[in-house]
Amino acid sequence: MIAVSLGGSGRASPTFREDAASWEPLDRPAADWPAITSTLDGLAGPSLLGVQLQDEPRSPDSIDTIRVAVDRIQSTRSELAFVNLLAAGLGRRGATLWNPSDIADWQAAYRNYVGRYVAPHGANAIRPPVVSVDAYPFIFPHPAWGGDRPNVAFFATLKLLRDVATRENGVPFCYVMQIGRDAAPFYPANPAGLETAGAGGHCGPIPDQDRVQVLYALPLTERKLRFQAFAGLAYGAKAIAYFPLTPAFDEFEGGLLYGSGKRTPAYDLIRRLTAEIHHLGRWLLPLTPDRAYHVSLDPVPGSPSHRGAQVGIDGELVFDGFLTALGSQTPGGADWAMASRLRDPATGYDYLFLMNKNTGADAFPIRITATLGRTPSAVFHVSKATGDLEPMGTASARVESGLIAPGDAELYQLRY
Repeated sequence: MIAVSLGGSGRASPTFREDAASWEPLDRPAADWPAITSTLDGLAGPSLLGVQLQDEPRSPDSIDTIRVAVDRIQSTRSELAFVNLLAAGLGRRGATLWNPSDIADWQAAYRNYVGRYVAPHGANAIRPPVVSVDAYPFIFPHPAWGGDRPNVAFFATLKLLRDVATRENGVPFCYVMQIGRDAAPFYPANPAGLETAGAGGHCGPIPDQDRVQVLYALPLTERKLRFQAFAGLAYGAKAIAYFPLTPAFDEFEGGLLYGSGKRTPAYDLIRRLTAEIHHLGRWLLPLTPDRAYHVSLDPVPGSPSHRGAQVGIDGELVFDGFLTALGSQTPGGADWAMASRLRDPATGYDYLFLMNKNTGADAFPIRITATLGRTPSAVFHVSKATGDLEPMGTASARVESGLIAPGDAELYQLRY
């Protein structure tokens, strides 16, 4: 895995291989800690998020023990110490699997799971420096899920992270995006008629659920990569990380580097994306995320089954005093429009993210129109190419974007 900090230089630096001892220090006796921590010296570059101690703890009951390790490392080192948590809808609550089909159940369970991790611990009431989460498989490619669409709990994970970690507890979060194709994926929540168990593999199924081997996994195109990054930023992520570093990890293909160290075809694409993230990061780092807005939860408008529709974010269909309407001048584009509001507590400025969340093979560029409840005195577009502010002309209560490519987004500064 490589991590990118919004405040860094844009250079990507590897953390640790998954089988390295320092990934699982909780399994080591206390006498081994000096040797483990000494392996961390000199590895942190300007774009290294920090030291990942454990990946995807399955139960909230283990969080307290994990936090002892995080707090111990954090108190003695300059790098961030963190644990990569499960995404919403996946995992165990004690000995019981969270039930992805029961939305209220897994949202409450995930709130408890994240809340336990970010809560103050110890005599000094220490909070963790960051929350890290990934959500794989990112795509449900099978037509029974509506085709080439995101995981149905993708936005719910980002919403709960924003609300529980950042808004309620003041802990920033990092979204770890998938950049390598999953060559042998299993998918939970199987559509009718697809319950047959498939072949095994390191990317195994979630325990206690029906399994299905999807016979192909679509490549992660540029629009899907950009979608993951900008959706994370729109929900308030302060860092974006990339997984996998090399194609040798389990059944994942792609990544940034081959085992020989040679760059993969995705390397230059990710380098360009990283540069854009850093340009936006100059403005995003001080901001507090407020909320997101969606026009539709169904990624396949008109589908009678609504397979692939996003769950757990119904409240984000409701507009408010900040954003009273969201639409598109492009025919068929309104359902793909998304927006989010972030605030600068120091200046009182608002920031508006506008995003085209369509990433399918039939996706098309759209223009997005956002109607504000309050007319700003000035509106600036934040250039992803330079990070500079570009005046939008006469300010009005309507912010109209240019053409936004599939999976892409634009950021605007609103002054009052």
